Amino acid sequence: MSKNLSRGVRVVLPVEVAADIVAAEIAEVGSDNVSVVGDSAGGGMALAVAMELRDRGLAPLHSTVLISPWLDVSCTDQRLAQIDPRDPWLAVPGLRAAGELYQAELADDDWRVSPIHGSLAGLGPVTMFSGTRDIVNADARRLAPLAAAANLPLNFIEDEGMLHVYPILPMPEGDAARAVVVTAVA
Repeated sequence: MSKNLSRGVRVVLPVEVAADIVAAEIAEVGSDNVSVVGDSAGGGMALAVAMELRDRGLAPLHSTVLISPWLDVSCTDQRLAQIDPRDPWLAVPGLRAAGELYQAELADDDWRVSPIHGSLAGLGPVTMFSGTRDIVNADARRLAPLAAAANLPLNFIEDEGMLHVYPILPMPEGDAARAVVVTAVA
């Protein structure tokens, strides 16, 4: 899955590198004993890594945990305009700029940078957290019906009024979310 640029330089994509690391762990302890957890852009990366591992023919991970995942670098969901004014941390222009850097020469809809466009078939269980004051909540809401259509076991926890990456914040809602993460990966 590396890209060859016109100058003959081979670029290894971040998803490949992360998948190599996880694959090495799977080789050591088995996929039943490996979970991948990521927040924000790392949540999108975690889902893309699970897809890459599946495409390599590895057994599904024990679990994949997505905390406020950014799943679509195009930032074209119409709900973004509604959520953006209420999100105190993230803004659409900033996400678009970051997306352009992250995707490099890949298309907006390439699953390696926008995993919402990839196949969810054959993945292991996914736990996903999203707050309603987080602009990437639009991505999370789009993933839920896609997961159902692919028969992907998805535990989608959407918390009203919560911010981006609230599960890692030192607050009661974060404490409760972290307990769910521990259960998912145990």
